[in-house]
Amino acid sequence: NAEENTVCCRCGGAFRIKKIQSTAVETPVTAEAQRPKGRIWPPLLVLIVMFAVGLTLFFTIRPAAPGATDPAMPWFTVRDGELYFDESRYVGGPELTVPDAVMGQPITAIAESCFSGCSRLTGIFLPEGIQSIGDRAFKNCASLRGIKLPESLRSIGKEAFAGCTDLEAVCLPYGAQTLGSGIFRGCERLVHIFYPATMEQWKKLKLDSIGKNTHIYCVDGVVNGS
Repeated sequence: NAEENTVCCRCGGAFRIKKIQSTAVETPVTAEAQRPKGRIWPPLLVLIVMFAVGLTLFFTIRPAAPGATDPAMPWFTVRDGELYFDESRYVGGPELTVPDAVMGQPITAIAESCFSGCSRLTGIFLPEGIQSIGDRAFKNCASLRGIKLPESLRSIGKEAFAGCTDLEAVCLPYGAQTLGSGIFRGCERLVHIFYPATMEQWKKLKLDSIGKNTHIYCVDGVVNGS
């Protein structure tokens, strides 16, 4: 401690005061103390979360694979084996033959609602290699009178030919064992269905929406519609 002389500002008398030195010790502030309160995620964890979110978005909203369209037949497009038909670009006649491939891409299925509402076609020929026909694929094709189904066909979607009011005959391949409901609903003129199997096998199909005037021709006889 040290003494210091000073003078009173009122009486002018001299007196001494003791000057006490501070003994406080400065505590260094660490980097941890300077860090703002609250949780801070490590950079690696942030990157992992961002990668997971991006991967999820890629698989949920990624665009559909581009289709192949033949410049010579621009009304046909194939995407992942499924055939799509654009009636507005069609310049052919009332009978349409579907190719087995478009720009090298094989056709294995008729897409859902592919020919739906097409009123110009009276006959359609489907090639071998097609295994499935989607729901409502030919629905309301009012002028369609006949269609050739391939032996490779395995399934027909619901209401595939519903509303085809001019449809008269169909040869249903034996391999088509998966049949949706209402396939021939509203097909008032459908009188001939050819099925290359027995009557007992036909009954197992339990095909609905068959009119009373429809006759099913099996290898061992004829079944009337119900």
